[in-house]
Amino acid sequence: INQILRSPLGELFDEHQLIRDNSGSGNNWARGHCEYGSKYAENVVESVRRTAETCDSLQSFFLIHSLGGGTGSGLGTYILSKLADEYPD
Repeated sequence: INQILRSPLGELFDEHQLIRDNSGSGNNWARGHCEYGSKYAENVVESVRRTAETCDSLQSFFLIHSLGGGTGSGLGTYILSKLADEYPD
């Protein structure tokens, strides 16, 4: 992540919205959903809220996370459910 932030692509990302952790959970969906989801949900929802408040017309969210069935997708599904609760139709 640090290498991308130092590259020309780095200007596309707001470093304050990145949440990073080193993990050795072995591609475990449940660990990402249950452990990391509850650990990071408040930080993620707060970061999204701050960004959403600056929008004139918020229409959707674009979340980048792992889709391979491991820890990242477990965390991603947890965060998506929290966003759905915070921002209902």
